[in-house]
Amino acid sequence: MRSSFLLSTFVLALLLAGCDATSPQSTVILNANSPESPTTEYTFSYDPSESGAITVQSQSDDNLTSTLETNGFRRDDITSARVDSVKLERLSPKGLSRAERAVFDYLQGATVYLGSNTDGPRIAEASFQTTDEREISLPVQTADVTGTVKSGPTRAFLRLDTADESRPDRNRDRVRVTVYFRIEVRSV
Repeated sequence: MRSSFLLSTFVLALLLAGCDATSPQSTVILNANSPESPTTEYTFSYDPSESGAITVQSQSDDNLTSTLETNGFRRDDITSARVDSVKLERLSPKGLSRAERAVFDYLQGATVYLGSNTDGPRIAEASFQTTDEREISLPVQTADVTGTVKSGPTRAFLRLDTADESRPDRNRDRVRVTVYFRIEVRSV
């Protein structure tokens, strides 16, 4: 009886070891808790006096290539890329009084696309009341962006909906969109 138990245990251990040897490569998950997190900040500059919806492309591409390299990976190693969360922050021009720096005093909504126009994945969208908060979290609309992220650095595209009666009398305004990714990569 005891030898039967030992033989069963030995066979089970052998099978499990065999399964580990033939299993696919392991993966590593990079997220906000990683030493070098896959977070990208996109900055947008626009004319706030435009009527209706304001559309603008980010000033730069994502920095995910650098983040991946710092963690020892490349874009080719990506097996999954998801958007965890998106934050919209108002960057007020220098020289404005505290009252003039009210964050979203004329905005009523925002939509963020990953790409240079609305053809890219719509990753976040929200309608909101005007507020004096410094930043707003936008609900994620499309989480799976594996193909877009894997294909190379990309810009973001932003659509801002304005309240016609309260637009500021300024030449330029700036906002920052921070995208928090969860990226799974193949490990060697």
